[in-house]
This record gives sequence, structure tokens and C-alpha cells, in this order.
Amino acid sequence: MRRTRGSRNKNQSLSENEEVESIAEWQWQGDGGRWESYPSAACALLNSALSAGKPAVTLNAGSGTAYEVDLKNMVQINPVTKYRRRVRNQPVKPEHLNEAEPEPVQVKEEEEETEEQPVTKKRRGQSKSQTKSKETPKQEGNTEVVKTVVMKGRAPVDAECKAKLGKAHVYSEGNDVYDVMLNQTNLQFNNNKFYLIQLLEDDASKSFSVWMRWGRVGKVGQNSLTACGGDLLKAKDVFKKKFFDKTKNEWEQRGSFEKVAGKYDMVFMDYSTNEKEENTTTVDAAPKKRSCKLNPKVQSLLELICDLKAMEECVLEMKFDTRKAPLGKLTSEQIRAGYAALKKIEECLKKKGSSRDLLEACNQFYTRIPHDFGLRPPPVIRTDAELKEKISLLEALSDIQIAVKMVQSAADSDEHPLDRHYHSLKCNLLPLDSTCSEFKVG
Repeated sequence: MRRTRGSRNKNQSLSENEEVESIAEWQWQGDGGRWESYPSAACALLNSALSAGKPAVTLNAGSGTAYEVDLKNMVQINPVTKYRRRVRNQPVKPEHLNEAEPEPVQVKEEEEETEEQPVTKKRRGQSKSQTKSKETPKQEGNTEVVKTVVMKGRAPVDAECKAKLGKAHVYSEGNDVYDVMLNQTNLQFNNNKFYLIQLLEDDASKSFSVWMRWGRVGKVGQNSLTACGGDLLKAKDVFKKKFFDKTKNEWEQRGSFEKVAGKYDMVFMDYSTNEKEENTTTVDAAPKKRSCKLNPKVQSLLELICDLKAMEECVLEMKFDTRKAPLGKLTSEQIRAGYAALKKIEECLKKKGSSRDLLEACNQFYTRIPHDFGLRPPPVIRTDAELKEKISLLEALSDIQIAVKMVQSAADSDEHPLDRHYHSLKCNLLPLDSTCSEFKVG
């Protein structure tokens, strides 16, 4: 029988519909239990692997990390950090494939973003909708980027201060570094904001200015730069007044800082690690004029132990904000304050106390240990599993402190960095032959 064009089109349409019906959308579980969708290319790869009966498949993320998806246990695994997330596949309706993903709802975001923003007059003839569209912040991608910061002095100049970047440094007098990061989290009102204050001195002259930037954690936010010329006392007054306004604590008394309800908390930084810091974040495996004397297998192990980039990727997955608290800069006291907040959360979970007490304990934790959740509200820690995850984060931050000091201790040594790291471990490491009995144990 002769097939007409109409019948061919009809059959083609049917086959396309059947193909669409068979497509499943794959998702991974983020913080707070929210499910996030994989890109369409990743979904196609996962569907193909599942149909072929493969036990696992590797996905290359935009950040450069190749994640392994275990299709048997339905988990996504970071091969470097071993961090696991649940995955699932959901049937997709045909009409759903062409729909755009809904934009996240901004809760009280405008109030945070416009803090201390100068009021501008609306142009004649400009509608309210036009004004609102200009004020709406652009949606930022979810890609987490590890940035290298150029150090100059005891603390880095904020990368968003374009006018002074590379031309000025953070002013310091002895152990007094005029650089402070403030943080405040309030889950009830979806507040998760920061306030940065820096007193800057020009490199070429005795000219001073005060840089401030504020907004929601994870966003660039608003900023201001106050020029003070050669008047250092004026610059100090501007800096100290703003610090007091935001914290109700005197700058000179910050060593005994006390958090005031409704005000910002101070994120304590360890500036001693900046004195010998260089602009690298990973161990140089082949420095000039220095050769490593270690066994290649031991070298590989030490490179893994001292790989700061891998450590940063690990804590980024846990939503720790490395921009507000760079790796190795959080003081031991700050980390202990995080543990104290988690202890209160644990007590609330055991006693099944009021939700108000739990919210306040979570507020204290997120305020002391900055997290980046984008526009989403910081999740309340309600289960033992979520509590253990945050404990793991603090353990990782403590380990990173030690690793950072190990990496920096080798900067001025004549030894190869890996040899120096090996000696600092104060132990003997020998690779085992795969045929020996010790290798087969376990």
C-alpha cells in the first residue's frame, strides 16, 4: 500500500511522542532537601546508561569536576571529596519539556540589597514597572568558582573594589588590621547578609579611604567608597563608627566582642597566615631547581593531602562561603563558636524543644560560620544527619587550618615543598607492594 505524506508525518509524530514519553528528568538533592534538575545533556546520558544496564556513569560538571553517579544506589559522588548526594529520576510530561524553570522567589531580598542605598529620583514619564525592573537583581548562576586572591599586606583588598584593586592595601598598625567581615543570619525573615568594612591606604601616597560592601551572602551587593585624603584620623573614625553602628561593639574592644540581638556578628580571621602567603592555592609539584626525593606514590599521597583546591571544593559543596571566610583564615575561636552553636542544636533535637529555640540556635551557627544559600532561606537543621553534616564541615575547616600552615611553612625552604610537608608529618610512609601480605589485609 502506498504511504502518503500525511501518514508519514503522522507516524513520525507518534514516534516522537513515544520518545518524549520515555524521557525521564534526573535530579540531585541539595541542602534542605530541595531537588535540583540536571542539565538536559546530563539527563540524556543518565537515561542512556540506565537503559544499557550500566552500574555507574561519569558526569562532567561545569566547574570542571567529574562526578560519578551510582545508578544502583542512586547517589552522586565527588571522586575527590567522596561527598555524596541522593539522585532520582522523574517522568516528564511532554508539555513540561518546553517550560522554563520558575525563578526563585525573593523573600525580603530587596530590603537587604537596598540597605543604605541612596534614594534616586524617578525620571518623568517612567512607569513603576520600569523602575522595579531596574532594581531587580540579576540572577546569578549556581556555578561555584574558586578565585585566587592577590595578597598585599596583612589582608587582601576586596576584589569588588575596582578603583583601589592593585593600587592600595589594607591599612594596619602592628596587630590591628583595619579589615572586618560581619555576618548576620535570621531564618525567620530569610536574612543571610554580610557587611565588609576596609580602611585602605594608597600604595603611591599617604591617601586613605574606607571601602564598604554589604548585601546577601553570595551576592555582590551594594558598596560605597569614602575618600579621606591624607586624614588618617577621619578614615579611622568612619571605619570605627560604621563598625559600632552595625555591631554595637567598640572597635578597640573587639577582642571581647559580644553579639547583640538584631545586630551583626564579627567573623574572626587569623591574619598571621597572611604574612608568608603566596598567590597559589595548590602544591607546586615541580618547582624550579628543586627535585623531590620521595617515592612517586608517596608524592601523590602528599599532593592529595595538601591540595587546597580540593579542600575548598569540599567545603563549597557543604555551602560554606569561602569568600566571606577564606580557607585557613577562620580562627580556632570562631570554629569553636560554631561547635557551641551545634551543641545547642543537638540539645534542641534531643529534647524536642520549641521551634523558636531551634531557630535561634541555627541563627547562631549560620551567623558564626558563613554559608551561601543564594536567594533560598537557610535551612533549619532538623535531623541528626543534617547535624552530622555540619559537624563534618567544622572538622574539615579545622583540618584545612593545619594544611594551610603546612603549605605555607615550605615557602622559604630550600627543600622541595613535598619533602618539606613529608618531614612536617613526622612519620615514615612506605608504599606497599601489591603482592605482600600487609597489602591484602582488609
